[in-house]
Amino acid sequence: MGIPVVDIPDAMRRRRFEYDAGGKPVGFAVPVYFRGLPFIVEEFAGKVSVSRPGRSFAVLTCAFDSGRAGEDLAGLLGTRLKIDCLFDARMPDSLAFSRETAAGPEAGSAAQEADRIMDAILSGSSGDLRSMASDADNGPDRAAYRRLASPEGFHAGSGCTSCRMCSELCPEKAISFYSPKPEWDEKGCSLCMRCVNICPCKAISFGGNDSGRRHTGISCGKACRDYMLWRIHQKIPPLRRNPRAEGRPPRRAPPRPGRFGGVFFPAVSG
Repeated sequence: MGIPVVDIPDAMRRRRFEYDAGGKPVGFAVPVYFRGLPFIVEEFAGKVSVSRPGRSFAVLTCAFDSGRAGEDLAGLLGTRLKIDCLFDARMPDSLAFSRETAAGPEAGSAAQEADRIMDAILSGSSGDLRSMASDADNGPDRAAYRRLASPEGFHAGSGCTSCRMCSELCPEKAISFYSPKPEWDEKGCSLCMRCVNICPCKAISFGGNDSGRRHTGISCGKACRDYMLWRIHQKIPPLRRNPRAEGRPPRRAPPRPGRFGGVFFPAVSG
């Protein structure tokens, strides 16, 4: 479509909420967490402002149903941006701590679904084209999300090799290395489970409930290749001192782009 991508965590880190679309299409591609939006997407959608937007669309990716995520997104955008076309798409489940995640065949189906949606967007489709939305109250699901979205449940087992992939690829930079093993010591975790699914040794668990389970392989291969190139061209930084041991609170690190999808704009100023 020729539309540059703005990663939502990166935009949050830079505090960039104003964009000029120049009359061209604007779109959101975001996952559904607990039948709603990830916390970081909620915050971004409540602040973003788009001038001179063209047609707008949103694609919600989910493993089971998209719940009320579409209504939540429209409500947060308010009168600042009206969604002209709304889709949802089934993608492999990444919630590794609650159930076994999807393997290769479902990943192939997800790619076909993405192509179908892209064709519909290019053809100028409009309206609510979701097939997995639900009018059911998502309050209990959102309450569970708020309760679980904490870094305290993560743990790296004996299989950890200190490769630092989890820290480098964490969208919100909620993982630090004060010792040979990672520590989830920030409160910015949105429970994207990327660290669990991306770990090449499958050494990371959440709540101790995903031991031995199959993890999704979506984008893991590319991420591993990119990370290994990073390892080749850069030195591994020394271990950071643990501020807790010195009586100081951990410093809040800025979030990093990735995992949460993004918002597409034809132009990004600055």
